[in-house]
Amino acid sequence: MENLPTRHRLMLIYGKTHITLEQATADWLPHINEKTARRRAKTQTLPWPVINTDNSQKSSQFVSLTAIADWLDQREQQAKTEWRKIHG
Repeated sequence: MENLPTRHRLMLIYGKTHITLEQATADWLPHINEKTARRRAKTQTLPWPVINTDNSQKSSQFVSLTAIADWLDQREQQAKTEWRKIHG
């Protein structure tokens, strides 16, 4: 599984291509509560785009696992760059 791209690994883990906003924040941003996540989703200030199924405030909101994978890969690259600066 190590050689699989992050997006494929996430799709294997979750068994789908999109997850709910609640699940995304619970799994990847656990320090953000649901109210804050919904507010940030409304202004698209989370690390990934949030898809609204309708224009209603109570509509379901989803996040693409590809978007989460891209974000994770970017964060990993940043961490590796910082690590190399420290450890040469």
